[in-house]
Amino acid sequence: ADGAATAPSTAVTPPSPPSSSGLADVAVELLRALLDPETMAASAETAPFLEAFYDRHVGALVAALAGCADDPPPADAPPPTALAAAAELLCFCAAAHSYRMKYYSLRHGVVAKVLTLLKRREAWLRCAAVRFARACVGLRDDFYSRHFVRSDLLRPLLAARPQRRRGLYDAALLDLIEFVRRENVAPLVAHLVADCGAELESLDAPDMVAGLRLRAAQNEAQADGGELRAGEEGPAIGPLPPPIARGGLNPDEESYFEGDDDEDDGGAALAAGGGAWV
Repeated sequence: ADGAATAPSTAVTPPSPPSSSGLADVAVELLRALLDPETMAASAETAPFLEAFYDRHVGALVAALAGCADDPPPADAPPPTALAAAAELLCFCAAAHSYRMKYYSLRHGVVAKVLTLLKRREAWLRCAAVRFARACVGLRDDFYSRHFVRSDLLRPLLAARPQRRRGLYDAALLDLIEFVRRENVAPLVAHLVADCGAELESLDAPDMVAGLRLRAAQNEAQADGGELRAGEEGPAIGPLPPPIARGGLNPDEESYFEGDDDEDDGGAALAAGGGAWV
């Protein structure tokens, strides 16, 4: 006898889940709509809603990014698409909730934690970190600029540049540095020229670097009440931007932002390979 015939399998193959990237994109769009100040302008619940979001949820987004910096990431880490979506949502918050996100970022070291994504292998995740830095710098806020300088947050961005070929990361990084030069974010211009000269030279963008050095010289000359010597003159770059308004800060908040960033020196540790924030 040949024995009993093997019974056909009754297991049902589950349907493939929707694209995780598509789900993350949809979630980000929904959250953007909920968190958009323009759509909440007429609501009396705007302030409590945003307070709850920042008190309960922003920390979880930041912790997810900081906890997945290792390559390979932990086994229970969120997928890369979710990390990119979290970084994108933080970019939106930096632009849409400028004061609230600034206060939270400076208090909790958010920029340094997001920059731990620079350790990941995926170029598009590293670009997400650059975009968040660009969103913060793009506000041209003196508090953010001082924070970037004190915590040395531009150096890890420059150090993470691939050495072999130019690509998406190079494009995002050059856009950030060109914005600093074009808009004359003076503290960052001075910091890049004075402290990151070797990293700038490695960018293979001599015209931009020359323009950045010229900006620094112009700013220094104006601060000294003098003018550039004839041999130092270059193409006109335009007037210095007006000072950033700080409106809306009460005395306690003003003293907080004027204080040192002692509890938040994560950028220097990151540049030195100090590891992820937890």
